[in-house]
Order: sequence, then C-alpha cells, then structure tokens
Amino acid sequence: MWKKIIIAGGGTAGWMTAALLAKSLGRAGFEITLVESPNIPTVGVGEATVPSFMHFNRLLGIDERHLIKQTKATYKLGIQFVDWEKIGNDYIHGFGALGDQAAGLPFYHYWFRWLKSNPTAKLEDMSLCAVSGRKRRFVHPDPKVNPILGGMGYALHIDAGLYAEFLKQYSTERGIKHIQADITGVNLNQKTGFISSLNLADSSVLEGDFFIDCTGFKSMLLGQALRVPFVSWKQWLKTDSAQVLPTALTQDNFVPYTRAKAHHAGWQWRIPLQHRVGNGLVYSSEHMTDQEAEALLLEQIDSEPLMAPRKLHFEAGMRERFWEKNCVAVGLSSGFLEPLESTSIHIIQTTISRLVTLFPNADTNEVMAKRFNAQATFEMERIRDFIILHYALNHRDDPFWRSLSEMRLPDSLEEKITLFKKTGYIHYEDGDLFADTNWLSVLFGQGVRPENSMYMVNTMSDEQLDKYISSIRHQIVSLTDNFPFHIDYLTRLLKS
Repeated sequence: MWKKIIIAGGGTAGWMTAALLAKSLGRAGFEITLVESPNIPTVGVGEATVPSFMHFNRLLGIDERHLIKQTKATYKLGIQFVDWEKIGNDYIHGFGALGDQAAGLPFYHYWFRWLKSNPTAKLEDMSLCAVSGRKRRFVHPDPKVNPILGGMGYALHIDAGLYAEFLKQYSTERGIKHIQADITGVNLNQKTGFISSLNLADSSVLEGDFFIDCTGFKSMLLGQALRVPFVSWKQWLKTDSAQVLPTALTQDNFVPYTRAKAHHAGWQWRIPLQHRVGNGLVYSSEHMTDQEAEALLLEQIDSEPLMAPRKLHFEAGMRERFWEKNCVAVGLSSGFLEPLESTSIHIIQTTISRLVTLFPNADTNEVMAKRFNAQATFEMERIRDFIILHYALNHRDDPFWRSLSEMRLPDSLEEKITLFKKTGYIHYEDGDLFADTNWLSVLFGQGVRPENSMYMVNTMSDEQLDKYISSIRHQIVSLTDNFPFHIDYLTRLLKS
C-alpha cells in the first residue's frame, strides 16, 4: 500500500490538495508532505471561482463567514460579458437556474416559444442571479422564502494568495508536514520508471511512494521527469499572454459579478475584492505587443494602480495524461484553460476529489490511472468547448475576432451548437461543469436563436404562457428589489 505521499509545490493547487488529503486520508495512516520553494511566487491571478468552490470548502468543514474574512472575499453571482458578440452588446451569464422548474420541460423551452411574440426580451431577466447582479444586490438563497430562490447559485471572488495561506494553516494543523526548499531534481526508479524521490536544494533527498505535481507551468514531475506530452489547443484558444494589475477599490466597481470586457485582441477582467480590484488584460501576442497591452490596461482601469503591471505567458492545452505511473498532476502542471469562466480552481478541486475517490495501492494503480485520465480528459475538453463558444460566436470586424469566427470548431462543439440551432435542445452529460442553462446564457448572449421549440410547450395556450412567464418575471423583480445591496450585506457579515 502506498502510504507516503509527496506534494511537490504549494500555491493554490498544492494547499488545496494538502487540505483535502488531510481531511480524507490524514487519519488512515498516510504520511503526507508538501514541499514548496520559498523563492517562487504564486501566479495569483485566479481570484474568481464558480459555485462548486462553495461545496469544496463546506466539505473541508470551513465556515463561510470565516473564509470570507480571511481571504478578503466578495460574492459572485456570475460574469458580465461586454462587447463580446459585437461592440455595444453586453449580457450577464448568471449562476443557477433560469425561471422555475415546475412546468415539466426545462423552463427555457417555454421561454423560446414566448420569445416569438416578445422578440426584444432578454434571457437574463429570467435569471435571479443576473437580475440581482445588475442591481448590485445579494442575499443568501433561502427556498423557504420562495421556491425560485432554490435555483440561485453563488461563488466568491477571493485573494488566491490569502486562500493558499489559509489552507496552509488548515493543513498543517491536521498533520501535513511542510518543507520549504527548492526542488533541484526528480529521481526515477531505473527498473519501473516510477518516481522514487526528489532532490532538494539543501542536498537532502525526499523519498515517497506517490507524488502529486503542483509545480505550475514547469510541470517538473509529470512533464519534465515523466515526459508526458503537452497537447496544445492554441488553434482554438489563441490568447497566450496577460498583463495583470491590482487597483484601488471604489464603490463603483464593488459589484457581485466578474466583468469580462472584450478588446480588439482579447479581453480584460475586473474582479472586486474587499481590499482591492484584480485586473488583467488577456491578449494574443500575434495581434498585440506587450507594450500595447500594458498601455491599454493602464488606459482601461477605473481606479488607482497599486503596482506596476506584471506579464504572464501561457498556452491553452493539457497534458496527454494527468496520471502517469505514481504521479498525478494538479493545477497548472496538468494544463491550462484561460481564466474566462473562472475554471482553474474548479479543475484543481475536481482533480484532487477524483484522486481521493480513486486513490490506489500499488496493485490497482494502472486500472485506476486509466479511469482517472479518461474522466480528466472528458472534463477538460468540455470546459475547453464552453470557453471556445464565447470566441467563436462573435460578429466583430477585428482581425483577431474574425479569425475566431471563421475557424473550424472541435467536432464536439460543432455538434452541440448545431443541435441547439435546430431544436433548442442542449445536450448535457454527467460530469459536465457547465449545465444547459450556462450554455444557454452564452448562446443567447452571443446572438444564437433556436429555429424550433419542443412540441410539449404547446400544451399551454398563448394566454397561459404569457401569464406563466409574467408571473416568474414579477417574482424575480420583486424578490431582488428587496435584497440588500451587496456592499451592505458584506459589511454586516464582516461585523458579525
């Protein structure tokens, strides 16, 4: 049985891994050690999360109020996309449900039929999260107040560096051994090819049975030592650089959603925290120089910069396998999908949750690794498709955007878009991060409309249908008008 687990690397990936292993395996006789360099800073741009992040922290037994205080967090109800379909157009991809689920079919099929008589209606008006976000209001959902509230989802904007420190304390208090040292080499067993140990800068050797690679883009264990190839998705996701910059917080940008504003060669994010605003300009180096990107970022920010911009370089894609021999990669060492839909922390979370579920002994390693890799590949490819969707369905004239609207899509994405256009049906499989309502928000926001609706929606008369839609819209407006403002809600929570 493999009992000695080594986590190579800290940051968000390393300490999320340590925390979940401490919670799930710490009392089962496992010896878990995390070694991280004192000299490598955390990338620290993944400050927005998705609703599954809340489930992860509940699993660890972390109190939400305490987490928000420790990570300088704010609430997030979705993402606002500005100028994506065309300049002047914006929409909010809100979390949670659309409408209600009381009429048999998913609500949006009834809305499709209703839309034919109300062509200027906005889909986001049927989203409790989107409407609440527009009003800058937030409250914890309570289905006892109104059943529609049960479909409301939320996540957090967090300071990723503070979150890693928070989980470091959580993990070490639960028995995780912490070593600060640079990793200078990875040693392989000459007979099996498995990793046997790590060389550290202080000349010590750290031996283990199972290794988790959290070394970031370097992928020192999985990529360099075990030579697992990198599969690039640059042909679809063409941005490869970012300029990042924190700015001062103002009341104008203290909103309960992330903003993603398109520009001629990519897009720019804005993420409000309690103590600052995270900003980043993502771009294609083929269509914008680093100097142009830095200048545009400084021009577009709406509050005082707190430091000089910092450049990051990346390539969208994933390792051919996440699990090879006795090593699993977590986080950037396994692959990267740009931060458009805030999926980086979610992928860390699902990778380590999958590892805990499938954690093997030496005799079951091969079959478990095969199942693990199949699930990880499925997840990454579906998230990849969802992100490509935002780029492909645009009607902009810039060369960068035109190249994206004209590119050949992955077959899996092409099939999904065609199915929706013809029928209004959105195919959803078990294991997809993004549900049908998530896809619908982006498809509609990018200007796609279905040609037909499902036959069952005709069981309502026009009058019944109009009354049904109007009732839901009225409930959403009434509820959100009575929500407290996000800034007031958070202020009261922090004082409690």
